Amino acid sequence: MDRRHFLKITSTGAAATAATTASLPLFSAPKQQTGDDGLSDQQWRTLDAVLDHLFPSEAEAPGAKDVKAVHWLQHVLLDDETDEVHKQFLRAGVVQVDETSMELYQKPFVELQQDQHEAVLRNMEKGKQQGRAWLQEMIRYIFEALLSDPVYGGNPQAVGWKWLQHIPGFPRPPKEKRYFLL
Repeated sequence: MDRRHFLKITSTGAAATAATTASLPLFSAPKQQTGDDGLSDQQWRTLDAVLDHLFPSEAEAPGAKDVKAVHWLQHVLLDDETDEVHKQFLRAGVVQVDETSMELYQKPFVELQQDQHEAVLRNMEKGKQQGRAWLQEMIRYIFEALLSDPVYGGNPQAVGWKWLQHIPGFPRPPKEKRYFLL
């Protein structure tokens, strides 16, 4: 099954997931940004590697790096409107990835091979209490970055829309009229 077909099939599942995670804060533009996102450079590299593993780039399809998913998550962690409990949940998941990696392979996640990445994430999904929920959140944030209007910081040059052959509604918001500024 190709990725486009997969996304079309899972759009219904994504709607159901969105309904079940409705209590979790979604990305909103920061009214005021703090200077500390709470992650070290190493943890950002880990998060970037996780996102890339969950949604890798292909010849004809964008991946997490192409849609700036890690950038999108940085906005979430810097956003004063994002609930602090949710921020802690996101940070704890990154820590859990490297802890699981060290338990299994005695190396940080970013130093592992692809099959080892898969083993670490599968271990988190099955064995860690919050691991599955954290991985679901990562996929949700990748989809947000993939499907967002580029004016909000994800989906640069509408790469996700082009891949999905999505035609956005008009008029699209100019930068100075984004929803959170109105």
